[in-house]
Formats: sequence, C-alpha cells, structure tokens
Amino acid sequence: MLSYTRKELGSAGVFRGNAYTLSQADYISSLPSESSYDFLIDETVPFYPMVLHGYVPYTFGEGNLRDDERKEFLRAIEYGAMPSFMVTHDDSRKLKESASNFLYSSRFDKWEGRIVEEYGQFDSLAGLFARRITAHEKLSADRYATTYEDGTRVIVDYAAGSFSVEKGGGA
Repeated sequence: MLSYTRKELGSAGVFRGNAYTLSQADYISSLPSESSYDFLIDETVPFYPMVLHGYVPYTFGEGNLRDDERKEFLRAIEYGAMPSFMVTHDDSRKLKESASNFLYSSRFDKWEGRIVEEYGQFDSLAGLFARRITAHEKLSADRYATTYEDGTRVIVDYAAGSFSVEKGGGA
C-alpha cells in the first residue's frame, strides 16, 4: 500500500513509524517520544530518533495537544523532531460528538501566534534537518547534548527551559 501511495502521490507518510514501514515511508507522524518504561537500566536513550534522523523526517505529538508544553517542546528539539500542530478553522466544540473529540483546543486563530513562535525556534535547527545524529549524551541531571554529523551540538536544558545551538564546522 505504501509503495502504491508513493507511486501515485509521490510520497507516503505513516503514523508512529513501525519498523516494517520504514523502507517505504517518506515521513513519520507522531513518533513516540517517551520511553516504554520497561527499564533494565536507569536512562532513556533516544535510539530510534538517532537512527532515523537524516533519513526519514518525523514529528512527535502535536504542539497544541501536549501534556507538558515546555518539556515536550524541548524533547522534540533534543531528539531532532519537526514541529507539528493539528488545527481547525472552527471551534473544537463542534467536534465533541465526533471521532475527533480529542481535539480539545484546535482553533487556528487561537494558536497562530504560538505556532509562528515555535516554528521560529525550530528554524534555528533547519540546517540539521537532513543531517545524521552521531551522538547523544547526558551532561548533567537536566542537560543533554545531541551532536550531528557536521559537529553541530544542540544543548537542551530542561531546568532552565531553554536550548542552544553550537555550530559545527564540517561535513
């Protein structure tokens, strides 16, 4: 089905990105960003995003449906995800008795400013979109660094609620 979709429409996207779809997927929507919490060790390693980045673009949950807005935004930055929002023209109350009743806050005109702001912040990472992630490390209890193939490092500080980009010089 994905092969047919790619042939007829030029590309094919998948939801959540199960491994068997990767050879035919051009995009993954709602890639899980949380650990399974089946711990054998005490740290979560973003293995799947590290393997995918630079090959298949992906998003995590929609920005207007996050449980913890700042933490999930920063995790998307740390793990190299693209921003995503699910918006509607009318008020989401009209969807109350529909299969889309999970859209409790989706009216575009209420989210426009935040969408523009968030996409602006992600824009500082635009040069990394097609680059592979080569390393991920925990710097301290609340700080993590993701390194890309050109040497650029993205440092996320959950305690400060911020991130910074240290430009690399190669590749």
